Amino acid sequence: YKKKDVRINTSGGSTGEPIKVIQDKNYGQDGAGLFAFIKFIRTKDPYCSTVILWGATRDLYGNNNNLKGKIVDILNNSKVFNSAKLTEDSIEYFLSYLNTKTPDLIIAYAQSIYEVACYAEMNNLSVVSGIPIHTGAGQLFDFMRIKIEKVFSTKIFNHYGGREFGAVATECSEHDGLHILNDTRLVEIVDAQGKWVPPEQEGEILVTTFTNLAMPLLRYKVGDLGIMSGNKECACGIVYPKLKSITGRTSNNFKLKNGGFVSGEYLTLTFNHIEGIKNFQIRQKSYSSIEIYIITIDNLPRKQAENHVKEKMKKLFGNSVDMKFIYVDEIPKTKTGKHLFTVSEI
Repeated sequence: YKKKDVRINTSGGSTGEPIKVIQDKNYGQDGAGLFAFIKFIRTKDPYCSTVILWGATRDLYGNNNNLKGKIVDILNNSKVFNSAKLTEDSIEYFLSYLNTKTPDLIIAYAQSIYEVACYAEMNNLSVVSGIPIHTGAGQLFDFMRIKIEKVFSTKIFNHYGGREFGAVATECSEHDGLHILNDTRLVEIVDAQGKWVPPEQEGEILVTTFTNLAMPLLRYKVGDLGIMSGNKECACGIVYPKLKSITGRTSNNFKLKNGGFVSGEYLTLTFNHIEGIKNFQIRQKSYSSIEIYIITIDNLPRKQAENHVKEKMKKLFGNSVDMKFIYVDEIPKTKTGKHLFTVSEI
């Protein structure tokens, strides 16, 4: 591999020590081709005007004052915004840019564009409508999709991929699952023993890639959970098989002492209907200890909200679980700028 034109890439490291992967030139060319195809699915040409709201600073060439990166951004007709730390000023500048320039496509961290949508709605800010939004780098919950699509008056195209293996699956115009990019990627859904599970059943996602000859990934356990769609055909005309949904990360599920677990997705949705909560993170410290970090909007009736959460949690974990509520102004993100709603430290 040392004779090849290669680079070192790493996983996001949101669940532990990042994994280093060697990637060759062919892998990079394949990735560029795939993304051109993905833009085509969104009815856009490869060099359409694109605004990128991204949290991994290593990707933000122009924002890092890297000359090569700035040239790449210009050639790609793209403008990059760093979402690792969203402030009121940065959100308003982002919205102002959208309203002024009206790009053809928005590419964004799911959590970041959701935060922008919440801020715009809460402050009754004007938002240009109709720009398709491509989301990735985190789970897109239904409540997030509904909010974003309402505020931006548009449709979301969800996307699934990773630093180690690139693009894997993407949503089409039917918005009913994600087509697996099956020419160069193989996706399997397996149980704890590594055996295939039937369509419509949840399991762990394995990815095999066929383009990176420097370091092929074979049946790579991503750490994500998903469900394969049972539908054989799609009205959009694309014949690739589909992932019905990405349901979360194995590390985001809370472990039970008896060997079972509670879904991180379910825990996230526990907070969805509580008025006044701006953002939150639930951390499992041990089998009997949970910390809940909350960012509130003014005048939240804290006791009422806490009682609601305690009632839900005790049904899941029993009466012996100790819950600690911690009210904060900011919840730290991962190194790549992602917000995690649930984290298990067990």
